[in-house]
Amino acid sequence: VYTVIGLTYEMNAVAVEYENRDGKRPVGTVQIIGTDSLSQYYAAGTAIQFYAKAIAGYEVDHWSYQRQDGKEVIYKGTESGSTVNTERLNITMEANAATVRVYFKPKKISLRAYNDGGSSVGSVVCESDESFSSGAHVSNGAKFTFKAVPAEGYHFRDWSVSETGKNTYTEKGTANGDGTNSVDITVGNESIELKANFERDSYTLNLEGNISASYTRSNTAGADQKIDVKNGASIVGDTVITVEPKTGYRPADEAKF
Repeated sequence: VYTVIGLTYEMNAVAVEYENRDGKRPVGTVQIIGTDSLSQYYAAGTAIQFYAKAIAGYEVDHWSYQRQDGKEVIYKGTESGSTVNTERLNITMEANAATVRVYFKPKKISLRAYNDGGSSVGSVVCESDESFSSGAHVSNGAKFTFKAVPAEGYHFRDWSVSETGKNTYTEKGTANGDGTNSVDITVGNESIELKANFERDSYTLNLEGNISASYTRSNTAGADQKIDVKNGASIVGDTVITVEPKTGYRPADEAKF
């Protein structure tokens, strides 16, 4: 009686240390799914899954699958349609011992600080780094202080902070007493967009004599709606006001506003 079993071949997994001018250092880990060991034996045709995890500030660059006979194939990760999951790799074991290596790189984290409307409504400046340019690549853990400066006729409302993969949230910041507002930002592991929100100032409208005032605005249905203005009302700047004699009155001869 002959008992036939399949030959098995060694598979190793290695997380390659990141190297730059400061030397080498571990910045991530790798594992073979289903086992706690980084070295296992598998029969040819076995599907093997690998998972890599980088520390904050780094990400997977690529994978290398190298057989004992010297053949090497480079992968970006596991492809699914048009997307690639760089943290995972699926390999079918061949009849050859092999080593899978995962390489890491610093993660490109950008920080954009801006405001809608351009300089006509206000500006955003970096108080902690005069050389900072909006949209620049920054490192995990870096700290910045930004200041919102409203233009004449505008005032600061709040900050909108948006991190990749997270919901946008609002920051009130710190009022500086001169109309400006400052906020501190600590960079995490995702790109950040910081927007300063400015609003137009409002002004009091006093009506003297038998005159009435009104303006139009669009309602929820998109139709123009007439809004009557009372004496002493606060009106947002740039609102177009129509002033005319009250019902039952007409301008006196040579009358002027």
